[in-house]
Amino acid sequence: MRAQDFGLDRWIWEPSLDDLLDDPTMHAFLRRDRLSVDHVRTLVREVRQRLARAA
Repeated sequence: MRAQDFGLDRWIWEPSLDDLLDDPTMHAFLRRDRLSVDHVRTLVREVRQRLARAA
């Protein structure tokens, strides 16, 4: 998303994956779906490894 889309002159800060996974709201959403932050981090790490091998 660009700042210009909102009529702003500066770029909008976009959170990193770690920022999102450290957010208490995200913890609640994950818990609702019976997931944990550790599970998501493991999944992301495994997907990145598979993509690196495929490249």
